[in-house]
Amino acid sequence: MAKTNKTIWRNDEKACQDIATGSGAMAVTFDPEGSCKILQINLHLNAASATSEDLVISLDSVNGTAYDVNVVTHNMDTVKDLIISAHDINDFVMFAADKLTFAWTNTNTRTWGLEIIYRRYLA
Repeated sequence: MAKTNKTIWRNDEKACQDIATGSGAMAVTFDPEGSCKILQINLHLNAASATSEDLVISLDSVNGTAYDVNVVTHNMDTVKDLIISAHDINDFVMFAADKLTFAWTNTNTRTWGLEIIYRRYLA
C-alpha cells in the first residue's frame, strides 16, 4: 500500500488518506501503522466491471487468525464507483498492527483506484 498521501491534524487525532492503483487483480494490504477508525473507502474503475466477482475486504487481526473477520464482500458486476462509508461498516476501528486486505480477481483488467480515508489515533 502506498504511504500516507495526505494528513490533516486535529488535536490528538489525524485524518489520513492512503491510495493504491492497478489494472490487474487487486491484492492490497492496508496497514495504518497504529490504531485508527475507517472513515470511507472509495474504489473507482475506468469502466464498469462486466463480471460477477467479489471484492473482499478482510481484517487481518493482530490477535491471530481466530479473530480475522470479513468486513465487506461486494459483487463488482456492473460497478464503476463504489463508496463504503463508516456507517456502512459500523464505524470500523482497527488497533495497532491490525491490517485490512483487499482482494478482487478483476478478470476484465479494469484500471482501478483505491482510496482509504481514516482517522488515526495518536498514542
